[in-house]
Amino acid sequence: MSANRPYEERSRLREGEGPSQSDEHARYIEGAGETAQEGKRCPNCGSHCIATADLCEACGHWLLDGQCRYCYQPFKPGQRFCTHCGNPPEGIICKQCNVKTHFDVCPTCHSPLSRRAGPAQEAMREEERMILDSVREMMSVATEEEATRLKKALGQLEDYYGQDPPAGPAGGPATVGLGFTGGHTEVSAELRKGKAAEQARVDKAKAEAERQAEDQARINGVNKRIERVKKEKENALLADKIRKLQDRTFPDSQSARMYSMQVQGVLEHLGVCVSWLGWKCNRFGCVHYNGPMGCSAPESGGRWVCESEVVHSGRAGEFVLEGVPHSPHSENPQASCP
Repeated sequence: MSANRPYEERSRLREGEGPSQSDEHARYIEGAGETAQEGKRCPNCGSHCIATADLCEACGHWLLDGQCRYCYQPFKPGQRFCTHCGNPPEGIICKQCNVKTHFDVCPTCHSPLSRRAGPAQEAMREEERMILDSVREMMSVATEEEATRLKKALGQLEDYYGQDPPAGPAGGPATVGLGFTGGHTEVSAELRKGKAAEQARVDKAKAEAERQAEDQARINGVNKRIERVKKEKENALLADKIRKLQDRTFPDSQSARMYSMQVQGVLEHLGVCVSWLGWKCNRFGCVHYNGPMGCSAPESGGRWVCESEVVHSGRAGEFVLEGVPHSPHSENPQASCP
């Protein structure tokens, strides 16, 4: 089974025009059978491995003896540093975890280890800053229609509060005067007139209070709609940026693993997921619980899967992702395939 499919075929797979995930899994099993006939088995655990694998998915054993684990160039026994990439060809000990690994990024603490991992991490941080800047720009701009409606509602309320009560004779608020000069008949008429004026004032104040409440409710409603529209646009923008960030292919497996591990750090900083289920490879559709470090063909790309994206079934280890059921991989307990 060829390790490097033509770009057109990989594009068809991403667009849903190529074989289904089940077909891809069948190719994986077929490829494993072919390599078994060719004698390609893991020398550590005996599991089937595809012909182009650099590591065993089942146990993680490095399969390319005599080749640098970072640039794949040949090296001589006892050689401390690769003459091509400058890294220790048999692996690096992480200073944070004190664990020896043959990856550019520590699988435990995600620290950059190889000589190229540091600059690559800085480039990824710049990518993260660009994503955040784009999201902030979108969040700061409301739609013109909603902004106009908000301005109108605010203007109504400001007009109400801007009105001063009518001034009385001494410059203070006006009071309702009886203003009578005649006898008892005139007094009664003036009292009735004063009560009517007082009731009119109360009714007007009540109507103004109701209008104020309606204006405030309108403003609250507009604010909520604006926040909803902005949040929807923010989520759509962020989802598109994340998709494009992960929609890549690579020249070799180690480059793919280094990039994908650093993408996970960006996603965590963006707060897009609370708990990760694993990493889904494009090549076979498997979700690797231990990330791209557990995939033998990550060069075709893949994406991180959040725990909230899947629906777990009643049987142990089974779940549904994007409508496709996944089951534990018989050959690899660290992966599930459709």
